Amino acid sequence: MRLVQSEEMRRLDRYVIDQLGVAVDALMENAGRALAELLIRLRRGEAEETGLVRRMPGSAELTDELRQQLRSGKPWVVLAGKGNNGGDGLVAARQLHEYGFPIEIVLAEEPDQLSAESARQLRILRRLGISSSVYRAETLTWHDWGGIVDALLGTGTRGAPKEPYASMIREANASGLPIIAADVPSGIDSDSGQAAEPCIRAAATLTFALPKCGLAQHPGADRAGSVLIAPVGIPPSLLDAAAGSEGPIIRPTWLVTTELLQREFDVNPHQPREGDTHKGTYGHVLVAAGTRAMSGAGLLCCRAALRSGCGLVTWALPERLLD
Repeated sequence: MRLVQSEEMRRLDRYVIDQLGVAVDALMENAGRALAELLIRLRRGEAEETGLVRRMPGSAELTDELRQQLRSGKPWVVLAGKGNNGGDGLVAARQLHEYGFPIEIVLAEEPDQLSAESARQLRILRRLGISSSVYRAETLTWHDWGGIVDALLGTGTRGAPKEPYASMIREANASGLPIIAADVPSGIDSDSGQAAEPCIRAAATLTFALPKCGLAQHPGADRAGSVLIAPVGIPPSLLDAAAGSEGPIIRPTWLVTTELLQREFDVNPHQPREGDTHKGTYGHVLVAAGTRAMSGAGLLCCRAALRSGCGLVTWALPERLLD
């Protein structure tokens, strides 16, 4: 499965908008609708991975306890930031309202601070009689809600969240309510997976078009919960396109899966290991082996050590074998 970094995703978006002529509103509408449909399925107790929505390989699955919590009949609240991630959340709120799903909206900033696309979505909500409020610290009655949609910060965010986003994230986490993140959990670096202080702890993350690199790396993978991928209108063929001809260059970054290891490296990846460990966790083997007449002996030992499960191998060999 292909992974993308934030700049690559931005280039894909711009190419689809500027060169293919797909409107920004169309991409936002598709993202918001996918988010709303996921919430409706979860509330009804249906499978979250259906149709075109699929789970990222290796991602955690929702527990039975969490599934039960997600079925709460209380209204959900959409926490919307000023950028286009917030716009995705506003579209989802409108879609949920149309489905008869009780929803409330809390904006991180005043309406005049919203991006042009998000402000347009807010105006549509108002024309439909769907109200929203602006966040004020420690005034939200979290116990009135059954869950949270995190649409505060998107893939373009770097560093620790500033106020009022930081307070909203802390309060959301402290509420104990299940959180569904739009694209990436707020406070997670979408490229490295590093977690800022604070950052959202999501029960599930619906990422749009392609999974982001940070969702496959810890601690981001842990904070994202169950990661699902929804198409929004970006053609898969663009991933292999050449710059200047058919589309932007997207470097080939792949998520390592069991199938990939078996196919490409002929190894057995079924040994149980925790996802947030690294090569140093599983031992360092020193192989002192090989002569000029038997130079392959040391290589065989190193390969055997790695395939049997050690994390790191150092091969000490006679200087005359270096050539």
